[in-house]
Amino acid sequence: MKKRGFSLLEIVLAVALVTLVFSGAMFAFESIPAQHDLSDAARAGETLLWLASARARAMSEDDSWGVHFANDAITLYKGTSFASRDTSFDERISVFVTVSGTTDYVFSKGTGYPLSVGETTLSSDSLVESRTISASAYGAISSRI
Repeated sequence: MKKRGFSLLEIVLAVALVTLVFSGAMFAFESIPAQHDLSDAARAGETLLWLASARARAMSEDDSWGVHFANDAITLYKGTSFASRDTSFDERISVFVTVSGTTDYVFSKGTGYPLSVGETTLSSDSLVESRTISASAYGAISSRI
């Protein structure tokens, strides 16, 4: 008569297989929060650049408007420079990315054209990918992966 049950070897193999599957799944899904942070930061940057351009064109508060990119936040501000801005009008969005390239865009009152053009690259330490946001001389805002 055969005994029913599992041998120690079968139990060890089953536990090892389950551990392998779960560790593989954890590794595969580990980068998802970083991808969301990067995508959210890029969308926020584009939106604030568009908003700054629109407010400058509309001569909102009779001033120029700008956007400042930093590693911890993207800030929409009123004024001709981030250093001399009126902080009571700041709209700040927290981000968790690394910023390189152009960090300040100021849009001219009345025209909405940027006073300087450039590209801002947003990247994440835990990802290989990045997002690049740019403003053309005529105020067109674009982004690419």
